[in-house]
Amino acid sequence: MEDELEDVRMKRKVPRENYLCEFFNLVFVLRGKVDVLEEIKKLIAEQYVSKGLVKLIKPIYSKEKMFIVTESQWKEYNNLKNEKLSRR
Repeated sequence: MEDELEDVRMKRKVPRENYLCEFFNLVFVLRGKVDVLEEIKKLIAEQYVSKGLVKLIKPIYSKEKMFIVTESQWKEYNNLKNEKLSRR
């Protein structure tokens, strides 16, 4: 992955000191029918991936519940979980 990012940096002629501020991760959590989600993935691939602007990581489909929490909520959850485990 590091080599791929270096290649992109070289192609765009981004100075090393500005390199990290130009790249970040973005996640979309979408709910819907698989065929509709596949259509969305196809549109993203056509518009952005094929032009080398973004890299699309294999999508994950799940019927399980997903919770989006803040960093402090995540820390609190882990602290409570660890307390529960240590009591055993």
